[in-house]
Amino acid sequence: MYGCGARFCAAVPWVRSGFGDAVPGFWFTNGVGIAWTNPPLRKLYKLKTGLWLLTAGVILLANLYYHHAARSAADTAVAAVLDYRRVNGVFPESLPTAGLKEPQTDWPVFYSLQESEPQLRYHATYTIFPAYYYYDFGKRNWYVIHH
Repeated sequence: MYGCGARFCAAVPWVRSGFGDAVPGFWFTNGVGIAWTNPPLRKLYKLKTGLWLLTAGVILLANLYYHHAARSAADTAVAAVLDYRRVNGVFPESLPTAGLKEPQTDWPVFYSLQESEPQLRYHATYTIFPAYYYYDFGKRNWYVIHH
């Protein structure tokens, strides 16, 4: 244990035990208190805080990339479906009919035609819970549904 100079540490026993290091928000509060009251540990806690922020930044950038790549794949599918409809006057039965290859492994887009109404969706990438973006061909926009 590094010592605990923050009042927060005294009030919450599991932070004093070192478990707080596993929880970033509480660790940060704990670390600020320790660094503030214990100058020899300031350099160590600045390094730890920098590593936490760097890790959070990498995770954020990865999630932004996943979101944009999945949306790009879905927008490509929407464009193919709308082009097919413009040329043939009806919606395609499937994405391969519209000119896209299946299966799409990196960013899967799901398409179906039910009672002449197209349905196109893809998984939302920002949540661990099931959520999908659906495309509304009538309004020509995306909306999200959490399942």
